[in-house]
Amino acid sequence: MILDHFVGRWPDAYPKAFCVAAQVYLDLMDKQGFVRAGGGVIAPIDVYQAVNDPFWQTAYPAYLAEYGILQSLHTQAGPSFEIRRRPAGAPDEIQPDPGGPRQWSLHVLEWLVFLDDVLVGGELVFDKQGLTVPATAGTLVVWPSAFTHAHRLCSPRSGDQHVLRGWVEVA
Repeated sequence: MILDHFVGRWPDAYPKAFCVAAQVYLDLMDKQGFVRAGGGVIAPIDVYQAVNDPFWQTAYPAYLAEYGILQSLHTQAGPSFEIRRRPAGAPDEIQPDPGGPRQWSLHVLEWLVFLDDVLVGGELVFDKQGLTVPATAGTLVVWPSAFTHAHRLCSPRSGDQHVLRGWVEVA
């Protein structure tokens, strides 16, 4: 576990077998026409449980222990998370969108799991914090879901990239 500037990183939080199974599931849903235009699909409850256990039992308690201010909030898992494929050469994704709407959100934290190794590109960058997290399969990253932690998921240049993304919300 690495905690720096409110960004938590857990290398190998998810086993390689899980990462491969999530990609296979996404491919199956794609072949059946269930993948949305952005390249993602909302996962079913059995995958949901496999994703949530490492997060809620390991990462979230460690994050709360380090950043106690969150202990005063009643939080819950976001209503869904998505498994996404980003094709090689896809543009950087910048969040929050600097040109997007300014609306209040129930999201307190965001999290992302890299499902494969991307040798060139695909890293998660927090420019204001001076942090870069390489795209390594099984790595879980957690950060505040606020303007203080604007971030970008860089273009995967050496092949397709698969990620899980989710949120922790105020209940």
